[in-house]
Formats: sequence, structure tokens, C-alpha cells
Amino acid sequence: MGIIKAGMWDKMQYIFRNYYDRMMHTCLHYNGNLNKEALIEAYTIIVTKVPILRSKYVANPIKPYWKITPHVNADNFFSFVEVSDLEIASDTFLNTCFPAQSEYQIRVMLARCGDKDTLCTLVNHMCFDGSDLKYFNNKLAECYNNIVTKNIHTVDIKGGDRSDMQLYNSMPDEDKKSAKKLYRNASIVKEKVQFPYDGVSSKDRHMIVKRKISAEFFRKLKAVGKQNNATINDIVLAAYYRSFYSINKMNSDEALSIASMIDLRRHINTKATAGLTNMTGLFMCRLEHLGKDMSETITRVREALGNIKGDKFIGLYGPPLLRLAFNIFPNIIAENCIKIGYSNPLLGMSNIGIIDDKALIMGGVGLLDAFMTGATKYKPYIQLAFTTFRDEITFTVAVKANNNDRRTIERFLTGIETELQNFIG
Repeated sequence: MGIIKAGMWDKMQYIFRNYYDRMMHTCLHYNGNLNKEALIEAYTIIVTKVPILRSKYVANPIKPYWKITPHVNADNFFSFVEVSDLEIASDTFLNTCFPAQSEYQIRVMLARCGDKDTLCTLVNHMCFDGSDLKYFNNKLAECYNNIVTKNIHTVDIKGGDRSDMQLYNSMPDEDKKSAKKLYRNASIVKEKVQFPYDGVSSKDRHMIVKRKISAEFFRKLKAVGKQNNATINDIVLAAYYRSFYSINKMNSDEALSIASMIDLRRHINTKATAGLTNMTGLFMCRLEHLGKDMSETITRVREALGNIKGDKFIGLYGPPLLRLAFNIFPNIIAENCIKIGYSNPLLGMSNIGIIDDKALIMGGVGLLDAFMTGATKYKPYIQLAFTTFRDEITFTVAVKANNNDRRTIERFLTGIETELQNFIG
């Protein structure tokens, strides 16, 4: 029986089941039809080469582990449907989830409407993060192209170390010693301000609320940001603050903290992990005062993040404490200790990054549109995620909520868009 030892991030993501559904979402709209049989074969090859995707999680109270499914059968994770509306089909599929105890940690749907296809993927966040999901998607396309154009039925995909300890391999000895002693709970914030959802009810359902920013708009935003020495992250975070203050009817002198996700691979020389894994941390931005307009809020964000961005240990303040808990205690006790001490940030933002359209061309069929988003949050949590595709930004909020909440989220996204428009004049 094949076994994979559960890593620290695997166990942490399992604990996070209390806060979100752990599903990562990819939606790729193609300008043509894909070869279904070649696609099934490509997924079979990839899932065979990545054992964590064909394993079920065993939440052993002492030492959790993954039990590998010995033989891959794509019928258990791949589906094909012919539909009249690709948007409805993709939304329906993406707003589902599956348990970690499933034999496969991936679900794929190929939806077809006439001469257009949409490829949707769900992957359990316990297996790897958004950075490696992009890598996985690119490798899937490469494998598909090998099959249909070269008759080569294989692909090279990384299969090495998944451990969090590889974070420290590239560091000088003194930095390594210091980084391993950063026993700080990075999740604690003073404010307990929540997004103005309705209360939890039986009407709540999984939804992904989207808002798109045009390429022309994005280019202007980038240019004006450069003139003001502000990154896209700075600008979007400032707009997030201003829209949130407005929708939550907050006074401008009330303090607020928002968590930003960060790819910890920046601490690895190769900027890549040896295997598919999670390597995401967070840092907090706390504003004491909102500022009178968008420009002032951006300045305050830049000032608040100044020391954080310059910190060579950015994002590394949480892992040593988690590692200590899992090393000292049996898993069931460690999990309870972490639940008591860990405060999941109520407000978060994640820039998943650029989706490379050229890397995702399949057999000459290119993309019309694409987006990715993270896990579906449970109330009272919210995360604004965004991806960039051909200079278009897709903002997403994935949450289990009701229709009234959807309208509130739409107003929140409209507020962000309005603030961005104000900034570029």
C-alpha cells in the first residue's frame, strides 16, 4: 500500500476546513474544441505522475497520511458535458466541492457548446497552492500537445520534496538559524471588523462573484501607479480598503487590518519547490486612518507595508510555531492547540498572478478567457482574489452565502472598480 506522509501545510489546510472548502478553481474558455480522448489521456498521465492527486487523506489522530490509489481511472475525476450555456455549466461545476477522503484530489469537467469548449478544474488546496496549480495547468497543456502533435505520451513534471523545510535550503546559515526561530503568530489582529454579510442560514450556497477590468483600464492603472511609485498590489489593496470602509459604514479614523497572501518561493533560489506543494504565507497591512482620497490611501498603504516589504523574512513568521506544535504533540492535540491560538484573518487579498495564455494553447486551440480563484470562504470570512489574463484582471470573491450577500459583494466590487477609476482620473 503506497503511503505519503502528510506535510505541515497539508495538515494546516485540513484544519482550515473550518474556514473554507479547500477547493482551488480554474476556468479556461477555449476558442474551439479540444480532443476529449487526448485530454483524458493527458490527465491520466499527469495524475499518475503526481501521487498526491490520486490519494485520499487519512486523518490519523497521531500521524496523518495520504493513502495512494494504485491505479488511475479518469472516469472517477473527469466528466464531459454538452451544454447550451458554458457560463452556467462552469459556474455550476466550480461551485461544488469534494472531501479530502476521496480517492482523487482533483475533479475536471470539459463542457462543450457547439464549436467552443470550457475546461474547469477543482483541486484540493491540501495538495498544492495557486502557484503550483498554474504550473500543473501548464504541464497538462504540454502533455496534451505532446500527445496530439508529437505522439509522445509523457511529460516531465516535478516530483520531489513537498516539505516546508526546503524554504530554508537556499539561506545563508545565520539567516537559516534566525528564520527557524521566528515563533510569532502572524494571524493575530487587534480589530474584529467583519464583512457585512447576512447571518449564516440554510439559503447559503457556494458562489463565485466576478468582476472584470479591461486590458486598457489595467494598462492605465499600471502606468499611473508607476508614476506614483505604487505597485498593482498597493493600488488594489487601497481600493479594497476604501470600498470596505464605505460598504461597512466605517469612520475614516477607525483602524483596519487586511491580510495579503505571499508566495514563499521567493525565499528559494530557484523560485520553485522540488515537488508540487503549498508554500504560501501571509502578512498583515494595518491602516490607522483611511485617508481623504485614493491617492492618500495608497500612500498610507505604502507606508504601512514599507518595513514589511523590506523584511528579508517576509511571510516566515508563522511556520516555526506551527512546526513546533506538530512536532511536539500528536496530531489531534496539535490541531486543537492551533485552533485555539490561530486567528484566521477575517479579511484577505490574494494576487494569484498572470495566467500565461501561450502556455495553455492546446493543439493549436487558444483561449478566449481564463481565471483562477482560491477556496470558497465561509462566513464571516472574505477574500478578494485576482488573476491577470492578457492584461485583463478578473476579481473574484468565492464564498458560501445567499443572494442578498451576493448583492453586497457586487457593491463591494463596484466600489473597488470606482476607486480604481478615480485613481486613473
